[in-house]
Amino acid sequence: MVLVYIAVMVVVLDQASKHFVVTRLAYGESVSILPNILSLTYVRNFGAAFGLFYRQRLLFFGAMLILVLAMVVFWKEIVLVGRGAVWASGCVLGGALGNFVDRVRLGYVVDFVDVGFWPVFNVADSAIVVGTAVLSYVLLRAELR
Repeated sequence: MVLVYIAVMVVVLDQASKHFVVTRLAYGESVSILPNILSLTYVRNFGAAFGLFYRQRLLFFGAMLILVLAMVVFWKEIVLVGRGAVWASGCVLGGALGNFVDRVRLGYVVDFVDVGFWPVFNVADSAIVVGTAVLSYVLLRAELR
């Protein structure tokens, strides 16, 4: 159940942050938060990470379905690995769902975190990357025991 709560929290935080940006910035507008370090820049991503798979909505829907099915099928194994795996899986699922909501509702994903040297991203993207890294570490560590 913790996995579901984490996923829901990620989706809520992701959607709230995107709503904040969309209602306060014009498309393409950028506001510096920490000069030369961090800006809020409202962009629309019609692809996946780095704009890959541009306008391939069916591919994203299929990937989302596979992810949810994998979480259901491997639920017991995730729990057996431990809390780290559960939390990380919740982050990955919540991030995927957050971007999925955008794709269904808008046809694109709202991105806004701009660190200058990296493509603009969002809370859901961060949750997916951090969750995947933590899950990889926890699973590798469990295998080495």
